[in-house]
Amino acid sequence: ERTRLEAEREALLPKLEEVKAEMAELNRIRFWTRKVIPDALPRVSDGRVSIEDAMETAGNRKELEQVINDAEKNALRQSDDPLQTNQSAPIHFLAI
Repeated sequence: ERTRLEAEREALLPKLEEVKAEMAELNRIRFWTRKVIPDALPRVSDGRVSIEDAMETAGNRKELEQVINDAEKNALRQSDDPLQTNQSAPIHFLAI
């Protein structure tokens, strides 16, 4: 019985070391997340925008970038189209 238990213990030691290493990495991530993230988030008390407003602004900016990219692709597609009749009208894009 003792020999069997020692064999099981020896078999589990590498797995234990792997779990310990993973826990150490997660603790490092947790430490840096707690240290860095609060400083990066806007605070209402500092007179800055709220987190919800910042997230909405980021979403709107991403959506605007997508619209601009789609418009540029459409403009390029139209300029490559030899059947297009109105090529004299300039196309202006909004810069972010």
